[in-house]
Amino acid sequence: MIDIHCHLLPGIDDGSKSLPQTLKMAEQAVEEGITHIIATPHHKDGAYTNTGEAIQGQWHLSMEN
Repeated sequence: MIDIHCHLLPGIDDGSKSLPQTLKMAEQAVEEGITHIIATPHHKDGAYTNTGEAIQGQWHLSMEN
């Protein structure tokens, strides 16, 4: 199964608040049969303005752990 709408990146918008929470979310996804996740942070939606640099930085930080 593929999750095509996930706020997995820590510290970006209204999703995960920390790297440990991200890892727990990923573990739960695997337990539920999810094999792929598309991280979909909000961008310029009136509530969140996440820059590409911030999103990429969190992605790389998450992948290192």
